[in-house]
Amino acid sequence: MHIKSMLEDSYVYKNISEFDYRVEFMKFVESIELEIGDLETQHLKDSLTEINYLQAQINKIEKDNVLELAKITKSIKDKLKLCIDNMFKYNLFSEHVNYRFGGRGGNLFVIDTTKRAIKDRFRYLINTEALGFNLGISHKAYISNTLAV
Repeated sequence: MHIKSMLEDSYVYKNISEFDYRVEFMKFVESIELEIGDLETQHLKDSLTEINYLQAQINKIEKDNVLELAKITKSIKDKLKLCIDNMFKYNLFSEHVNYRFGGRGGNLFVIDTTKRAIKDRFRYLINTEALGFNLGISHKAYISNTLAV
């Protein structure tokens, strides 16, 4: 208990726990800011959200149904491929480039169509809607839980 209070009261711990890692990560990662209008931004955000959701569905199904994998995920993978193809239809993206939109604290993603698996071709690095947490709070909970043991 003494160690826990000492850590929580320390200057370094307070600064680290209040630090917004999401914004700092966005500043750290080299990326290209897309200069697109509000309608295009919303269309892109909707596409990225759907792609992210479909990838999560594929991962869950793969984990739960390893033996029937190809048969079960075929329709989702086809839809994911169509979604990625449509995104390319409306935007000119280059391979292996980190793209950012929505400002420094916005969304960050990368596309790699050379990946064999369709679910691995798109990856969100930062999604402001999905990462609406403060790492400092999680870190504080982690320290509290480990010291309680």
